Amino acid sequence: MPRVLSAYLAVVNPAILNWCESQTLNVEPHTVERLKALGHDGAFGTREDGSVFEYVAFSNNQIRSLSGEPEPENG
Repeated sequence: MPRVLSAYLAVVNPAILNWCESQTLNVEPHTVERLKALGHDGAFGTREDGSVFEYVAFSNNQIRSLSGEPEPENG
């Protein structure tokens, strides 16, 4: 289940997804697999003006809570 949290993300090669009308980036599992196959390790959702409104890391090991602890596997 997706969660919103304040965290550090290690996303090196994100896919930039233009979702200017939506404020929620719904990345389906098949889309994640396709983006991983293209070499992406996350996705950034952007507005029409190019500002980022959502960040998605594809692996739990890319996420660190603000306290520095890794996020639990089944979080």
